[in-house]
Amino acid sequence: MIKKILCAAVLLFSAFSLAAECANGGAFSITVTVLAVGPPEVTGIVLRDRTSGSTLYTNERTVNVEALGVTGNSSQMILSENSDFSGASWVDYENPTAFELSPEEGIKTVYYRLRDNLMNESSVVSSSITLDSTAPKVGIKVAGVSLKGGDHVDRDTTFEITLTDNINLDAASISLIFDGSPASYTVISQSETSIQLEYEVTDLAEGTHSIKAEVKDAAGNLGEKEITDLKVTHGPAEVIGPVLSYPTPFSPPRDKVCKLVYNLSRSAEVKIVMYGPTGVVWTRVYSAGENGGRAGYNEVDFTGISDVSNMILSKHIYLYQILIDGQLKAKGRVVII
Repeated sequence: MIKKILCAAVLLFSAFSLAAECANGGAFSITVTVLAVGPPEVTGIVLRDRTSGSTLYTNERTVNVEALGVTGNSSQMILSENSDFSGASWVDYENPTAFELSPEEGIKTVYYRLRDNLMNESSVVSSSITLDSTAPKVGIKVAGVSLKGGDHVDRDTTFEITLTDNINLDAASISLIFDGSPASYTVISQSETSIQLEYEVTDLAEGTHSIKAEVKDAAGNLGEKEITDLKVTHGPAEVIGPVLSYPTPFSPPRDKVCKLVYNLSRSAEVKIVMYGPTGVVWTRVYSAGENGGRAGYNEVDFTGISDVSNMILSKHIYLYQILIDGQLKAKGRVVII
């Protein structure tokens, strides 16, 4: 005869086994030995830029998170930039998974934990990546003066290119284009966050020219600068556009320096002669290629001190002439109060 015995089972968990006993007090009992089921484990995580695959830098807030060495029956995971997971919620386990970083740029650390259906939790692991979405800065100068479209340059010119960034620059990504064609440059100095280049051209054709420089940083951000309509003149040097003086009016004791500003079509020796009520009161000569005698923008200092008396000039309107090769090219004035 087969007897059917109903019993209530009480599961007693230990590290390695569970036991089931009948609750009716009868002689029937069963002991079942099972393998212990420990909590899920993870040995580490990797944060990875979704485009470049870099584990060091990213220029996007959303990164891929890859869990390493996962064991056990993970059903959920929790991720946060807070080590105590405050503000975070458990979500279904997925590997790899996407995680959105907080918007502030800098080093980002993400904490990660797993758990199974029995609420057993893994240890906490973490990893870091640098968020940077700021493009490198590119500057282009001639003789220390920043260029802009429409500026004049000499037919023989050395361009100074400065590349800077808040993280590592990718030197291999540097590109220099002159008049639409790749150009070879010389590296003057180089560090992780700054690179100085020079590009020398000779006997440029008269007319307009363009230059473009670009570079990427380690996060993949592209910085670029393009200047078009750079003018080259082969004829006699001329003063281009208006002649300016600032501040105006000018008080030597208060302002200390008055700037005399003008643009030249090409480099040349320039002489500035200033006149007052009694005749010439101030004279300066600037060599070709230096500030005051270079192609493009020039800005020279006038302190208001007379060359004749070596004293501050009296209140008056002072006229000055700009001469190139002995020829009058432009006039300006300074009002001293």
